[in-house]
Amino acid sequence: MRDGARLYGAVVSGEHRFYEIPKGGKEVLTGQARFTHMLLLEGGQWKVSRVLSFDHGPARQESLRAEASISAAQLDQLAGHYVEKDGAFMDVRRDGKRLSVASGPSVFVLKAADKNEFLSAIAR
Repeated sequence: MRDGARLYGAVVSGEHRFYEIPKGGKEVLTGQARFTHMLLLEGGQWKVSRVLSFDHGPARQESLRAEASISAAQLDQLAGHYVEKDGAFMDVRRDGKRLSVASGPSVFVLKAADKNEFLSAIAR
């Protein structure tokens, strides 16, 4: 979001996918939901202003999507330290041709479906 040439906000949306690991079993996809986050750029830091999580239900099995080619410059524009109002944070970095997102002890590598949509590729 821009006010003239000044960047002040962004909207991030996507899907959560929920997995369960039964005792002694393999990971199973059990559900999904959609989300939308509104981010504001304040004092040079991205802050999560609003979080919506909706459309919760059973998981749909979908075909794998091809990875899009996104330039390093486009990925670098998305990199940053994002802070939520409650102090929780996410660090987004370019990881070669992908993005990595660190939140607490978890790190996720995201692959681009297109220049505005990223999918979780790997959890480290």
